[in-house]
Amino acid sequence: MSTLLGQPADRRTSTRVPHEQPCKVYSPREDRFVAGTTCNLSRGGAMVRLEQCMPVVPGERIRVGMGARRHDSLLKVEEMVEAQVLRAVSYDGRTTIAVEYQAGDSLRRDGLRLAA
Repeated sequence: MSTLLGQPADRRTSTRVPHEQPCKVYSPREDRFVAGTTCNLSRGGAMVRLEQCMPVVPGERIRVGMGARRHDSLLKVEEMVEAQVLRAVSYDGRTTIAVEYQAGDSLRRDGLRLAA
């Protein structure tokens, strides 16, 4: 589907809300955590700017975690939500990823009501 100008149509089903918050991403394939900051959130996903390059590809399953408070930086993998990478762009030693939460998982679980 495309718009009149030939640009891809927006397929989002949830409104994005600008929201910067420290977070971290875990890649099972790489078996490593990378710190980052959210750029925006929605009920269905998030855009995350990572502090380092992480070789992820669209379709890959990762885990994303945010603490309820700024000092909640020690999250276990089990406390993170599963997400699928939709897009990933690396530049200047960093990676920015767009993710979609999986299987009804959302950052609202366990009292983390971050998405609008």
